[in-house]
Amino acid sequence: NLTGIHKGEAAKLVGLSRVTTELTGAAWISGEVTTDQASVIMKAIHGLPDWVGDTERADAETHLLSLAADHHLDDLKRLANHVLEVIDPDGADELLGKKLLAEEQRAWDATRLTTRRCGDGTTDGKFKLPDADADVLIAAVEGIIAPRRSSLNEVRHGVDDFNALPRAQRMGLAFTELINHLPTESLPKAGGLAATVAVTIDLDNLRTGQGIATNTSGTTISATKAQRLACNAH
Repeated sequence: NLTGIHKGEAAKLVGLSRVTTELTGAAWISGEVTTDQASVIMKAIHGLPDWVGDTERADAETHLLSLAADHHLDDLKRLANHVLEVIDPDGADELLGKKLLAEEQRAWDATRLTTRRCGDGTTDGKFKLPDADADVLIAAVEGIIAPRRSSLNEVRHGVDDFNALPRAQRMGLAFTELINHLPTESLPKAGGLAATVAVTIDLDNLRTGQGIATNTSGTTISATKAQRLACNAH
């Protein structure tokens, strides 16, 4: 009550006192940044990996302080989460690669496929796949229902009738064709190529297995995952 500060604000001040960084602390005291902005910046700086040096930390702090004047709090949080990419792009790339590798391992452990006979001539199923592997499946199925494809359309439907079916049904029918054309070397081809997911990766990342890669669906994967894909793909 003596300071005239609301209880919630006072609690934030106490929390900040435990993580205060010099530049942000000075900007906070002078009123250049709000308590919420200072909290975002300080947490971002303290959350940098141990291998980031004092000079780089100061650069990151200065960068975020300059952004605070022109960005709303939510935008500042987003930028703060990526500040390592600004001060050390190579280090950020390697760190993100490690995080993605751990995420991929968790996704691998969570992968499931369950099926159940419905008793009416159909089998119901449910699956959970890592994102990058699901991208391969979706690319293959979508390649089969592409307008230029004709063999699937002629099985039970004319071209126009098939294209008029709900997308989920067309995808399901294409999935059955995909299953019946395994292995992938026997998949129907359009334009001379089977359904393809391309991966873009820095050559050094591919050699070392460190860092990240991106596929044509926009999914980011670890360089280690890309190495495994390269072993079995063209």
